[in-house]
Amino acid sequence: LVVSSSGQVTTSGALAPGSYVTRGTTSDANGDQGKFFFNLIVSATTTTTTTTVATPLNQGPPVRASLNADASSSFSTQLVILGVIGPVTFTQTTGAPSLVVSSSGLVTTSGALAPGSYVTRGTTSDANGDRGKFFFNLIVRAATTTTTSTTSTTTATTAPPITLPAAFVVIGHAVAGRTVPLTITGLGFYGRPKVTSHAGTSVVVTRDTGSALYVRVYVRPGSRNGVFTFTLTFAGGQICHVRYVQRS
Repeated sequence: LVVSSSGQVTTSGALAPGSYVTRGTTSDANGDQGKFFFNLIVSATTTTTTTTVATPLNQGPPVRASLNADASSSFSTQLVILGVIGPVTFTQTTGAPSLVVSSSGLVTTSGALAPGSYVTRGTTSDANGDRGKFFFNLIVRAATTTTTSTTSTTTATTAPPITLPAAFVVIGHAVAGRTVPLTITGLGFYGRPKVTSHAGTSVVVTRDTGSALYVRVYVRPGSRNGVFTFTLTFAGGQICHVRYVQRS
């Protein structure tokens, strides 16, 4: 049995009746790893195949969020596992009671939190017996304050919080006269939002994973190269922007 790098299984020639097994590993550009198993049973009259693929539960890079102290009591966000098909069960091991993670991966605060860094960790599992881990860090910032004295005035401001959904970077580039697949990375990508850009560019969302948005982008011929902006509009009215490159 010969397995190509794309997963095509072939035989090296006619096989005598019997059981033939091949095993190996899987990987993708995000660094996720897994295993595959394939068993070919050759009989005198029929051929039966059985395939089992083990998909890892991989949260990817650590997930973090930031907000002001006065908003911490109403904070919630949904953790997303990459590369998994089907429901995932989350089991929290640390971080309570400040942060509470439900079995479906919804993170909430138990009440108003003082400024500081709050971390929760735990494990993930699915019906196929796959296992993994999750990590979430919530940074609560102090509210903006102003201090005045007889000699000077100082205004202390906090860094702007990360508001979900948020777009980080576009993987790939658009090409005039062609349709190309691009990936928009970020957080809070659900419900396949509407994506728009400059005139002559059309975008179709093909898949969302919560932390990545997969799109197909068509640009009319003759459109100039440069740096442009995608606008993501979500069902709840949230809008975020991300810059991308268009070149030949």
